[in-house]
Amino acid sequence: MQDPKERDRWWNEHMEKTELTRKRWLAAIDQPMKPFGFWNSDSTNAKYRTNLDPGVNSLPGRAKTLDD
Repeated sequence: MQDPKERDRWWNEHMEKTELTRKRWLAAIDQPMKPFGFWNSDSTNAKYRTNLDPGVNSLPGRAKTLDD
């Protein structure tokens, strides 16, 4: 059988390491991945604007949208 003091020491060390890992992880994901306004740029909205154009949207081979 394990020594209770040794088991408690191991558990406390494990919890301290886990808490440090959690704090580092939360600090890393707290930062925004994309700058403000990234999704409003021309390159990210090009497909959206193309799909809004009825001349392009109704070309042969294009999938029909729910609005059609």
